Parts: sequence; structure tokens; C-alpha cells
Amino acid sequence: METSRRVPTGAPLATKSCCKYRLPNAAGSPYSIDNVRQDANRAVRLVRSRAVEFSVDPNRIGILGFSAGGSVVMLVGFDKGDGDPTAVDPIDRANGLLMKAS
Repeated sequence: METSRRVPTGAPLATKSCCKYRLPNAAGSPYSIDNVRQDANRAVRLVRSRAVEFSVDPNRIGILGFSAGGSVVMLVGFDKGDGDPTAVDPIDRANGLLMKAS
């Protein structure tokens, strides 16, 4: 008999990090939606770069968001995630792609 391995939404298994991004729609904000995408990509890159420390598989990183956070998920989910090969910071050189194929 086959058993299902379902994990309830919000289970600790899925809770590894949180990203506070810049708010482009706040009154007087100098930021754009591209800054939000940059923040979310940086968060993915950071988690991937510290995968051993965080005990996560660097090829199985995903994000979850509701309401405005759902928009952030779409920004990152449909982005190539390319890092900047000329960046001084090695995290910025890493790929920010979600669920990277190994």
C-alpha cells in the first residue's frame, strides 16, 4: 500500500528564511518593482550560497508568498535568475533561479 507524504501549508519543513523587500508603492518611496525583484533574487542567492549552513538542498529552493508576496514569487519564478559575473560580492554572481535543475 502506497502512503502519501503530504506536508501541511506552513509546516516547519518549509520555513527556512524570510525576505523583507523594498516597498515601491509606499508614499515617497524611491524604489521600483525591479528593486523588489532584485531583493528576492538576492534572498534566493543568499540561501543557495549558505545551503550547507542552513541544511537545505541548493537545487530545491522555492518561495511562497500571499497577496503582494505572491507578486514577488511571480517576479522571481519567471526570472532567469542570472547573477552578475562581474560582481565583487560572490552572492551576486550566483544564480537566483528557483528549483535549479541539477
